[in-house]
Amino acid sequence: SPNSSYSEFGISVSISGNYIVVGAKSNSTDQDNLNTLNYAGAAYIFENTEGVWSQTQKIVAFDRATYDAFGQSVSITDGYLVVSSGSYNDELGENPTDFIWGGAYIYEYSNGIWDFMQKITTQNKMRYSRTALSVSIDNQSLIVSAEESDEIDGLADGGAYIFENANGTWEAKKSILFTELLNNDYSFTPVSISGNNAVIGAPGEDSDVLGENFLSAAGSIYFMNKSTNTGFNNLISKSLNVYPNPSDGHLMIEGNFGTVESLRVSDISGRSVFEQSNPIFSNSVDISNLDKGIYFIEIQSNKQSYCAKIVLK
Repeated sequence: SPNSSYSEFGISVSISGNYIVVGAKSNSTDQDNLNTLNYAGAAYIFENTEGVWSQTQKIVAFDRATYDAFGQSVSITDGYLVVSSGSYNDELGENPTDFIWGGAYIYEYSNGIWDFMQKITTQNKMRYSRTALSVSIDNQSLIVSAEESDEIDGLADGGAYIFENANGTWEAKKSILFTELLNNDYSFTPVSISGNNAVIGAPGEDSDVLGENFLSAAGSIYFMNKSTNTGFNNLISKSLNVYPNPSDGHLMIEGNFGTVESLRVSDISGRSVFEQSNPIFSNSVDISNLDKGIYFIEIQSNKQSYCAKIVLK
C-alpha cells in the first residue's frame, strides 16, 4: 500500500491474468508521489512475475483535481483497464461542490506501460449527477454506471451506459436509464459486464418482480443479454411515457416518435411476449392477457429505440 495516511488503498480491486489494479480514491499525490492535491485519488498496477506480485506503475488522472476520488472503481481486462473518478470533477470551472460529474478513464497496455487512452463522461451533465460510480470492462465492451439528479425534483435516477471500442475509440452505444417508476432505487448502481451479458444492481429497490411485497431497500438486480436484443439495445428514458404504471395491462403510450415501425414487449429474461410490426399506432396497447410481473415495452421509430419498464399487477 502507499506510504500515506487516509489513501483508502484497496477501496476497489480488479484482476486479469498477471495484472492487478487497486484503487486508492483518497490518495493525494501524483504518479511520482509529489504535488499534493487532497483526495485526488490514484490507482496502482501490480504484475505477477514468477509468483511474486510487484508494483509496476501508479496512475493518476491527467486532469487530476482536489476531491476527484480517482480510483473509486476499477476494472481490468486483457490489454485495457478503466478507472473511475466518481466525485467532484469541475469541467466548467464552476463551484465543485455543485457539480459532481466524475468520469471514467481508459488505459491501454503497450510496451510494458499502461497508457492513457480516453476519458468518458455522460452527455447528461445535470446538477449533482455522478458518472462512473461503478465501472466494468470486458475485452471491447465497457459499462459505466451513473446517478443522475436535477434541480427540479431532486430525485436520483440511476442507470448505466454501454461503450464499445471501435478502432481505438470508445463510443457510446446505449443508455440504460431507469426513470419515472422507482426513483432513488438505483442510486450508487453497481455494474458488471462479461461478453454479451451485463448486470446492473438496484440496491434500493423496494418491491419484488411483480412490483409487490414492499420491503424498504430490499434490493434487486437486472440482467441483460446483447444477443436477445434486451437492455443493450434499449433506451429507457423519459422520452417514452407509458401509463398507468403499474397497470392491469391496458396501457396508454405517449411520446414524440414520428413514424412507429414496430412495438415489442419482452419479459425480464428478454423473451418477446408481444409484437406488432408497422402497427397503426393508436397510443394504446392491450397486454392484459400477460401474467403479472415486470416487462419492457419497446418502440422502434426511424431507427431509434425507445423503451420503458412496466409492471403488470
